[in-house]
Amino acid sequence: MKNGNDFTPGPWAIKPMKDKLYVESEYINALTPFVCDTQRESCMSDEERETCDANAHLIAAAPAMLEALEAIEPMTWNDSPLLKVYAKEIEQLRAAIAQAKGEGR
Repeated sequence: MKNGNDFTPGPWAIKPMKDKLYVESEYINALTPFVCDTQRESCMSDEERETCDANAHLIAAAPAMLEALEAIEPMTWNDSPLLKVYAKEIEQLRAAIAQAKGEGR
């Protein structure tokens, strides 16, 4: 099932296996549930493992973050004076959506 994007549908979750951390889709009909391997087993120190774990959490949250940004973005298309105050942040929001979709490369 396509989700309007080319990525594996969310939600994504961290799946620990031995000394590895995988990020996989929890979407039941996902064609490819595997999203990524954070290479945790190659980390040499506790600090590197903590960074790997933090990366896995950030990656797993990506579909939810994109969904939230896409829900907010339509609210930015009006002439409210308040939105002019947040013009930089609104551009960052739109840039993040475009980056997540691989647009404007």
